[in-house]
Amino acid sequence: MKRALIVAPHFAPINAPDGHRVRLNLPHYRKNGWEVEVLAVRAKHRPDWRDDSLLESLPAEVPIHRCGAVPLRLARLAGVGTMGWRALPFLAARGSGLLARGKFDLVVFSTTQFNVLNLGPLWRALFGKPFVVDLQDPWRNDYYHRPGAPRPPGGWKYQLAHLQAKLEEPFCFRRAAGFTFVSEDYRRLLEERYPWFHKKPSATLPFAAPADDFRQMPKTKPAGPPFICRCVGALNPAFRTSLDVFFQMAAKARAGRPADFLWRFEFVGTSYAGAGRKAEALARQAAEAHGMADVTRESTDRVAYRESLRLMREADLLLVLGSDDAKYAPSRLATLSAAGRPVLAVGSKESVLLRRAAEIPGVIGAGYDHPRGSNPIEMEKQFWDRPPEKIPQLPESFQPAALAARECELWRRALGA
Repeated sequence: MKRALIVAPHFAPINAPDGHRVRLNLPHYRKNGWEVEVLAVRAKHRPDWRDDSLLESLPAEVPIHRCGAVPLRLARLAGVGTMGWRALPFLAARGSGLLARGKFDLVVFSTTQFNVLNLGPLWRALFGKPFVVDLQDPWRNDYYHRPGAPRPPGGWKYQLAHLQAKLEEPFCFRRAAGFTFVSEDYRRLLEERYPWFHKKPSATLPFAAPADDFRQMPKTKPAGPPFICRCVGALNPAFRTSLDVFFQMAAKARAGRPADFLWRFEFVGTSYAGAGRKAEALARQAAEAHGMADVTRESTDRVAYRESLRLMREADLLLVLGSDDAKYAPSRLATLSAAGRPVLAVGSKESVLLRRAAEIPGVIGAGYDHPRGSNPIEMEKQFWDRPPEKIPQLPESFQPAALAARECELWRRALGA
């Protein structure tokens, strides 16, 4: 039996997108020949994202080691708020203590707190432990440097982070023993950027569907009309094109039946900001631009994980939007497809979202030409008369058990086994 230490700073009960991948796969590692332990940051250091209901899904036999972080209120005095920087010295110390025992064969990083990945080369030098990187998003992302891209958020902080990524990514990745990706596009990007990258063992693993989480939810039947089309999850400026295309389609359908349009649109948890903090209402802006504000509601406040599942279960139609970055692989597609409700995916025709949607029977794809949202696919009239009847049928390749098996095989390859 091989042993792996998984470093996942955002881990249950912290409700963050990059923490669910490990949580869902955790029960399946042992049956594939791996005993794992998890190194995470204590939830008190991310209180606005805490959701204790997530703890119920963790296997009792898997050790979870938790470390500290610089308190958020103190770190913000220095202009630092991200978990990766606040927790880095604490993760380094706790991880070094665990690895010093010598019982681990491999270290696995599963996080979008990219500066934490620098611990991989450090621990390899100190303890001789190879490491694997699970890349859920690009570390060095050149999206905002492309012609016509919007202005990057964060000002000087973004510029500093981009410079650090440009310097640190090749140093770290060259020393990694292997990689898992949520999108094949991320692997191609790195092969184009670094001539040596194609020699690295790798596997492309989509985000898992939380079918077991939904099984614990009561089954409900929507009571429309009016019919509820609901989008659950954070939005950012890169989603504006998809929002415009969606409301353009809805407005066109409404123009043909202004007196009895049966749909209402709800966008929930659209910002990562905590409750009560100012956040831009992107969906409401798009709705207003297309004359759909009276049938659209947006709540930017985050919602608890189980509450998000309930909201999905109670919708007549679930909406997932694509980013202007066509390589973006949204984790929420697999989640929505496991909810037992119809799913509409709106994105550019060349996007990872539309390619992934085509792999899941029952998901309705509405594509447009990238990047300006032109020539959108016309939805049939019946689509707006009543909710679609298609329910996504997730293939085995999206189930946690199958994904964990493929992940463990990559780990063995990374060890040269």
